[in-house]
Amino acid sequence: MNESILMTGCAADAEAALVLKRLRGEMETHFPSFFRARIRPDGFCPPLEEELAAAALLLRGAEEIAGPLKPACMIPCGRGGVLKALWDLGETLSSGMEISIRKIPIRQETVEICEYCDIDPYYADTSGSLLIAVHDPDALLVKLRGARIPAAVIGAAVPGKARLIRYPGHVRCLDKPRKYL
Repeated sequence: MNESILMTGCAADAEAALVLKRLRGEMETHFPSFFRARIRPDGFCPPLEEELAAAALLLRGAEEIAGPLKPACMIPCGRGGVLKALWDLGETLSSGMEISIRKIPIRQETVEICEYCDIDPYYADTSGSLLIAVHDPDALLVKLRGARIPAAVIGAAVPGKARLIRYPGHVRCLDKPRKYL
């Protein structure tokens, strides 16, 4: 088992877009203009309508690009976030994993929005992103970046059952995700 785990896109972008649209007035008084620039005055929220549609296209593009490299597994992120998707990936691979929380791509504005709303961004809606377990991560990264699909290696599948998330200064086990209705 030598699969690296790659992630396309950024954690919690879909959740941040929904929050920005839902709490538009409140966000205008709390966040600086570069955060608010994600929403137009007419209330149309590009991250929600346009960026998520673009993310869905990137997701399909990433799946097509990764396919010929014969990945061990591809799991779309979505409701439940990147940590739920990582759990699902571990179940599919029947393996453990070691993930660096710092390597999971996430925008600073998304962190701020989630923190303001007391949402854990790693369990927040990450629709449009994909986890890929692949033996040759460098070849896949070159192909994804050539197609302008952002991607990063966030960890690796490991023998055994331990699913570890490494934080600066400590390690914890990945929790089994909650059920969503």
